[in-house]
Amino acid sequence: MWAIFAFFPVLLFLFCLFLLDSFKLVRTRWLLLALAWGLISAVIAFYANTGLADLFDLQQQALTRYVAPVTEELLKLSFLFLMVAQRRIGFMIDAAI
Repeated sequence: MWAIFAFFPVLLFLFCLFLLDSFKLVRTRWLLLALAWGLISAVIAFYANTGLADLFDLQQQALTRYVAPVTEELLKLSFLFLMVAQRRIGFMIDAAI
């Protein structure tokens, strides 16, 4: 239940940014796909990090400092690579940021 309240400001901020996009560069479909990929990558990262911690007998501190951020960011980056490959990026500098 608390997750819904924690996620609400993020959705509100995203909605405001979507409305402020005066050039309408971001289509609703791609925005929803990005949100869905974020949720999917979080679930994949959870199981991947749990598996890596068990496989390499990592302590919680080492996992959260060194392994988990790399795993999570690579999973999120894969969606950006998909968008670049399909030429869905309007401005490359925005994608880099």
